[in-house]
Amino acid sequence: MAIFLLPKNVLAEKIVFATTQVPPFVYMENGNWVGIDVDIIREICKRHGLEAEFKDLPWKRGLNDVEKGNVDGMFPLFRTEERTKFMYFPSEYIDTVKTIILIQKGSDVKISNLNDLKEKRVATVAGFSYGPIFDAYTELKKEECNEMETQAKMLNKGRVAAAVVPDLPFGFISKQLGFHDKFETAYIISEDHNYVGFSMKLPGEKGKLLAEKFEQSLRQLRQEGVEEKILAKYR
Repeated sequence: MAIFLLPKNVLAEKIVFATTQVPPFVYMENGNWVGIDVDIIREICKRHGLEAEFKDLPWKRGLNDVEKGNVDGMFPLFRTEERTKFMYFPSEYIDTVKTIILIQKGSDVKISNLNDLKEKRVATVAGFSYGPIFDAYTELKKEECNEMETQAKMLNKGRVAAAVVPDLPFGFISKQLGFHDKFETAYIISEDHNYVGFSMKLPGEKGKLLAEKFEQSLRQLRQEGVEEKILAKYR
């Protein structure tokens, strides 16, 4: 197994990642960080002799901290044109997620395309990207939440007509809240990849080097079957 070493004068021993709890990709369990993406990042850092540290931050604050260089990186992220202005991204993704529109089960709300959301109150998470298709659509009334748990509670109480969510993370949270049988998928917007992004404000070329080495290591994990073993833990 090849190990890609990074120059010690460029990289600190500890790599700090901003994130928010998006199970099953990243979440806290018994005081410890766990999840598909967490395990993958830890494995990559171990291969480079680094230690991963995770900071649970509101989404907008996390993005702001990456832009300012207060943290080394952030995940899980859609790679958008705006974010490439202040983050380096590996070409290899860290996970895949479907973006869907959920409604209350038995609701008379009908959604066959995004135009059906016009004039409806729709719950989203502030600062989230839901992929280029939804992000470019502006003709709806967004109810911005700080986290997906709030989205679930608002939809369950009927305070919004629909919620735009990533399928696996929202399903995990809904199950924990006891809402797993309360919602149904009205429309699938897209299937997209999430990435790890690294700040362009880090000293020297640290951010660029981290992105390059994560790209190589992510490719290795897939070739070696390590990624599949990690995925199997959370199914």
